[in-house]
Amino acid sequence: MPYAVLAFWAAYILTRPFGASLGDYLTAAPADGGLGLGTNGTSGLFLAVIVAAVAWFTLQQRRVGTSTYPVVEESAA
Repeated sequence: MPYAVLAFWAAYILTRPFGASLGDYLTAAPADGGLGLGTNGTSGLFLAVIVAAVAWFTLQQRRVGTSTYPVVEESAA
């Protein structure tokens, strides 16, 4: 369990500043050194990446045939 907590906080701390910096870069005007996608374009891009990642991982999981949920057998009591 401590490794899961450590992994969570490491991911949280690393992704917050990197995600914010990427978002700032995508939304900033080209004159300010950004790509000028605006907030709607950046949100749409992030949404597309998240949906694609979820679809990819779902297809990979189905291809392998594993489940993330443990099978719990009920005891015959």
